[in-house]
Parts: sequence; C-alpha cells; structure tokens
Amino acid sequence: MPPGGDERRPETHDSAAGVYVIFDNHIFPRVIKYVWSATVPEGTRLQNPLYWRAKMVVLRSGPSGLGEWHQETVNFYRDYRELFGAEPGSVQGIGLMTSSSFTQSVAVADYDDFLLLKTEAFPAEELTGTSAQGSPATISDQ
Repeated sequence: MPPGGDERRPETHDSAAGVYVIFDNHIFPRVIKYVWSATVPEGTRLQNPLYWRAKMVVLRSGPSGLGEWHQETVNFYRDYRELFGAEPGSVQGIGLMTSSSFTQSVAVADYDDFLLLKTEAFPAEELTGTSAQGSPATISDQ
C-alpha cells in the first residue's frame, strides 16, 4: 500500500490498485477508476481531483486482505449512469495502474483474469456491489 496515499487529494493521489474503464472518445474520455485505496473508505464515490472527466469508486480500503486474491464484480454501465448522469458511450479500453509517485513510496499489485460480460449473465443480486470470492481475481494488492 502506498503510505499516506489518498485519492481525494492531488498531492497524495496514489492507489494500491486501480482499474480504469475508459469511455466515449480518445481526446477527452470519461473515466471510472475502481480502486483499492490506502485510506479512502470503501464505498466512497468521488470526483478525481486530477482529471475533471473522471470519477472514482473505492472497492477496498486499507491493509485488510493484503496478500490474498480478491474478486470484484462491478456494473460499470450502471456506475457510469449514476456518476455522470448520462448514458455511456463506447468503452474505449481498460487500464491498470498501481501508483506511489506522489507519496514517493512503493506499492505493488497483481491483476488477473478480467471478464467483460453483458449484465444478463449475472443474477440481479450479484450486480449490486462487490464480491470477495476466491477466484478468478480482478484486483489484488500484495
């Protein structure tokens, strides 16, 4: 975990693990960043302080579960509508980033097994939040 990392502040905007879903266009895309934060509480949804067209969703917070694989399931269509108040455009890509440059520290994360599925593939109760099942993993921090 990046010690002192806090995604709410531009000067400490480091994340243990971050998955970005990039929408709309290549010039000024809209972005949702799903994050394992060192300090921001789980469930927090906020404006990215570094980019005006990006929002963040904190899926995990703090050191609990370090060294273990965790599966996260998100409905980024629903999240986009809630966060931006509009229908999403096309998904342009998915990005991964573990960052520690602002806190001048070290952070390490492993990422594996991403699946993009239509919402019909999941029962409704599985789309209401995250799940911490054993496999496959989508966000992990060690």
